[in-house]
Amino acid sequence: MKSKLLLFFLIFCYFISYTQTFVDVDAVGSNDGTSWENAYTNLEDAILNSSEGDEIWIAEGLYFAPSTDNDVNVYFDIIHDISIYGGFAGTETSIDARDVEANPVILTGDQAQDDIDGNFDANKSDNNLHIMWIQDTISNATIIDGLTFKGGNTQNADGSGNGRRGGAILTYGSPIINNCTFTNNFGHFGGSIYPRGSDADGTVITNCSFMQNQGGFGAAMYILAETDIVDCLFENNTAFGDGSRGGALYYNNVPGNIANSIFRNNESTQSSAGAIHFDGDDDNTEIVELTISDCVFQGNI
Repeated sequence: MKSKLLLFFLIFCYFISYTQTFVDVDAVGSNDGTSWENAYTNLEDAILNSSEGDEIWIAEGLYFAPSTDNDVNVYFDIIHDISIYGGFAGTETSIDARDVEANPVILTGDQAQDDIDGNFDANKSDNNLHIMWIQDTISNATIIDGLTFKGGNTQNADGSGNGRRGGAILTYGSPIINNCTFTNNFGHFGGSIYPRGSDADGTVITNCSFMQNQGGFGAAMYILAETDIVDCLFENNTAFGDGSRGGALYYNNVPGNIANSIFRNNESTQSSAGAIHFDGDDDNTEIVELTISDCVFQGNI
């Protein structure tokens, strides 16, 4: 009897902890996220109504970062551990049936949809400063998987604080980010991703592509937390402006690991490190190690 009760309890906990919520910009049902037919049409609603441990499944389409009264300092706000998966056609019953390449899910910070690819100056007044903000309550139990981030645009060198950090994702927690693409984002510190602070230690980036992003320091990522990067592509990213450093990555006095990744045709236009800029401990009292293994560097300037 006790074993049957235990089994029932475990099954109950499983279904409570891993509820699927559905998002499809083209859904025409009741907009409550309970099925593909009744999917939320707005990703923000799915996140706001989520609970710890939920999975959010997103069908292909274009999804706008939150916008309120033309305020660009709003974003998808991740406050508790959830999993967000893109790449669905909108009929699947298993996560293994999705196809990320065939069903792109694009999260955009370009509210007016007037950006020009490769141009980081024109038509940016409507762009969100960050597309996603991950709070310091987040652990590796949060998975961001199968999404494209495009058009996040922070303040430039004249800005301050978080307004200049992480064009696509600013994270104070330690998520796992898989199978994502980051393109045409700008961040003065971290064109696409900025892991920051001790609660972000343990951030993991795997099988992601960073292409044609721009920043002052770390055109793809500015890293101020211990971060592992595995099986990633960094291509055609540019660190631009006075003192710019790290055409792809800028590590600021934190350890890390980079493995099986490709750095191709990245550039720092003003100062140093076409691919990776690594700052060690400023006062030389502690050895800080960055391990780079089985990587390719080609055509960086």
